[in-house]
Amino acid sequence: MKKFLILLHVFLLICCVEDLNSKDMPKIDLRKGLIFESDIHLQKYFDRGGRQARKILSLVEIDDIKLKAKEYIKEPVNDDEIAIFETSFGVLKFKLFPNISPENCANFKKLANSGFYDDTLFHKLIPNYLVQGGDILTRDAEEENDGFGNPGWTIDAEFSDLLHKRGTLSMHRVKNDPNSAGSQFFITLSRQEKLDKNYTVIGEIIEGQNVLDVISNVSSQSKIAFRMLKKNIPENQDSSKWEEVILNSKKYYVNIPDDVNKEPFIKMLLERIENRTKPSVPIIIKSLRVQKDLN
Repeated sequence: MKKFLILLHVFLLICCVEDLNSKDMPKIDLRKGLIFESDIHLQKYFDRGGRQARKILSLVEIDDIKLKAKEYIKEPVNDDEIAIFETSFGVLKFKLFPNISPENCANFKKLANSGFYDDTLFHKLIPNYLVQGGDILTRDAEEENDGFGNPGWTIDAEFSDLLHKRGTLSMHRVKNDPNSAGSQFFITLSRQEKLDKNYTVIGEIIEGQNVLDVISNVSSQSKIAFRMLKKNIPENQDSSKWEEVILNSKKYYVNIPDDVNKEPFIKMLLERIENRTKPSVPIIIKSLRVQKDLN
């Protein structure tokens, strides 16, 4: 396999974007083979400078992480322990509620301290609503399965009277099955009454509100991709480099870069426009642990 140049993670700090460059080797996914250099080359036009150069895991590697989490001894959350998120945008700290949702808190601690959450993404972001993470499948080569991962088991609901305020940490579940929480969780970005008594609250933010502000302002893939469309070809532009695109019965034009193929470029563009909840830059959970706060 030959080495190739990829662009590293772009931090969107409201108005500031920082580009980082690095070299990496393509990783093998046992389902689809290699991630080719051309794929990453095409990808960069849609992700504000390139996807984060994280290690792409195979199904075997993902299963190893799930097995390690399963075998990790589950222990209750102690009163002096908190959840500490080390993210690519900064640190978030949460007080947990083991007296109100003991089983879900213990399961969250088990997953966190086994390393299950490390290098996963916040894969879903809805402004002024919530940001969601905890899916191990955000570490494989597929984007389409983000949001469908689980640890291999479920935990029964522990609904309570706790309110979903800004910074509430709750367990995600399948809509029609209250007892289907696994590893995925969400953090609310504003007061959400409709979630009260419908999702298991396990904590609330106590530090890092400014980090949560920055995360909540990350644009979606859809918004960034849509900006590439123009209603008319700009004046003094070579019209041969622009391609007509029909979106929702409306006509637009997009500039096709010289070094990419037209068909896959347009296909990827339209896919991203449809993806209204995926962040335009990776929001990475570098590590997540439940422990005493040493700072």
